[in-house]
Amino acid sequence: MSRRRAGACATSAGPFVASVAGRVRARARVVALVTFVAFAALMCASRVAQAQFTESGATERQRKAEPELDKRTLRSGLVLSLMLGWGVSTAAGYPNNSNEIGDPAYYSASNAMVGAGGGLFVGGALTDYLNFGFFFASQSFKSHDWQSRATGFGIRVEAFPLVYAFPSLKNLGAFADFGIGSAKLDVVASGYPEASGVQSFIGVGVMYEFPIFHLFGGHGVFGPTLEYDTAFSTAISSGAGLLGVRLAFYGGM
Repeated sequence: MSRRRAGACATSAGPFVASVAGRVRARARVVALVTFVAFAALMCASRVAQAQFTESGATERQRKAEPELDKRTLRSGLVLSLMLGWGVSTAAGYPNNSNEIGDPAYYSASNAMVGAGGGLFVGGALTDYLNFGFFFASQSFKSHDWQSRATGFGIRVEAFPLVYAFPSLKNLGAFADFGIGSAKLDVVASGYPEASGVQSFIGVGVMYEFPIFHLFGGHGVFGPTLEYDTAFSTAISSGAGLLGVRLAFYGGM
């Protein structure tokens, strides 16, 4: 298909694709807001649960006299983790050129693509219920007609809000990523323009930890993850759902 034909097709669908792009960007902003509110609520719930289910008074005075009582029982020290997942993604946008952004003749939108993504997290366990650090993620997806690649890095927060309220679910956690990255959407067959850009990167998901080994004074965990990642800028928007696994090592406990 020639560029002229592609442009004509895109022009005829201009109002529709522009509205789709607007909805995608609006959805990304909603995801960011909901993620922030959810994690704020999780932190408050964790603190309330800790206060409710932790002894005080005489026990608190005893802890001051015997610091050993303050040792954590689940998570501490340096945290290193690897994540790998498989899933589905879609992407849409324009070339990263100010003269072409917003022009329907240069708009591209993919169908559903399948692929995989992976990530690395380096941080620390601040409490039994909270990890904080930095992440790097990379994803690649492809369909018969399209292929996309995305990378991102930034801050990750991992929370285990049920540690005190429901000890049987102490290893059930949630996480959120906030950062920046880049993405590119290419057409496999010639005729449509590429879409690319530097953008905001947000991810949110859940995970579960199964202890599997002890080493060097720390311990390792392994378990499933389920996450949704979205990236958005004026040039390109994308979203991906991934089901995967996580392998992590805690330097303490």
